[in-house]
Formats: sequence, C-alpha cells, structure tokens
Amino acid sequence: MTQKPTLIILNGTSSAGKSSVANYIVSKKSYKFTCLSWDDFTELIPENERKTDEHKRKLTVLYRKPAYKLLENAQNVIMDIVCIPSKTFKELVSDFSAYNVITVRLKASTETLAIREVKREEDRLKGMAAEQFYTMYSQEQHPPYDLEFDSEVLSSEEIGDIILQNLNS
Repeated sequence: MTQKPTLIILNGTSSAGKSSVANYIVSKKSYKFTCLSWDDFTELIPENERKTDEHKRKLTVLYRKPAYKLLENAQNVIMDIVCIPSKTFKELVSDFSAYNVITVRLKASTETLAIREVKREEDRLKGMAAEQFYTMYSQEQHPPYDLEFDSEVLSSEEIGDIILQNLNS
C-alpha cells in the first residue's frame, strides 16, 4: 500500500519563524517537501484585492489549489500560513483530511516579534506581528494543534527536527 503524502500546516503570526522552519524542512532532501508560502502567494495579488476578509477568504481558496495538485501527485507539502482565522483553519484541515495532515503553531512574545520585524523591515510592516498576535491569541479560539512551539525557546532547526520526528512516529 502506498503511503499518503503529508501536508504540514505552519500557522502563526508574522515573524514567528514559520518560513525559517519550512526552509529547514525543505532542505532535508530525504523528506522531499515543497513549501507554499502565503507571503509569496499574496505578493502576486494586487493590494486592493487582499484587503477585506472576503478577499482574504477567496485568496485562501486559491492558495489551496497548488497544494491539492501537489498532494494528488503524491508530493509532500508545507503550507506556510500567516495567522489564519479559526474558521478558515478548520476548513483547511477538513479539506485536506484525505492526506496526512500535521498542524503546527509557532509563536513568540510580542517583544521578540517586534525585534524580528525591525531586523526584516524590508519585508515586514512595523506592528503587524503584534496586531496578529492579539488576533491569534486573544480573539481566536483555534482547535488544538498537533504541535505547538515557542520560537524564542527552540531554534528553527530544533523545531523542524521535532516535526520530522513526528512524521516517522
């Protein structure tokens, strides 16, 4: 019997370390993952078409399409997603239930997120991570994640290794 491909959903605020973890996992060639970055995807969309919640909802539906194609072709996928609402998160997990899905939430304190934003000011809006932190941890009630990490405590490599260990268990 052929093993089902795996989808890793990395969710968290901007500057939480999702892309660093995804890049580390992709670099482990024996696992053969393709990363679909929300940031890269939304850069292709005109800003006026990604402002409202309805726009974001439509974008999330479009963002899923390449993941479906890759998974249907037996390829492992990482979805690097920024702070999606709990309803969208539940839909995403449900939509991909035919595959092995691992949900991962990364977080860091607002102080650390602010420092990371400053270090990456060329591609980060100041204060965005703190706003997302409030939304993700104060307003949203997400279902339990398979794995949760504080990227202040563990490095991207340590987090990536733990995720990969979970694939093998």
